[in-house]
Amino acid sequence: MIDESRRIEDGYVKKDIILTTKNDSTPRQYHERVKLYSLEAFREMIEEAGLQLEAVHGSYEDEVYDAERSTRMIFSGTRP
Repeated sequence: MIDESRRIEDGYVKKDIILTTKNDSTPRQYHERVKLYSLEAFREMIEEAGLQLEAVHGSYEDEVYDAERSTRMIFSGTRP
């Protein structure tokens, strides 16, 4: 069984995950923390790294990125 909760706190998405198996009822707990960045901050980091940004998508289905509605920020680009 997987029990997962997530929240946005202090500029991070924080996840608490508890895994419990049928064979061993002792739960294993994991914590995950992912830093949130704005599109502009990512653009700056990409440029500083010498990369060229070609597109930003809001989902794995190539939807246009919308800062208010997109669940993902997916980049594609090249290394010149």
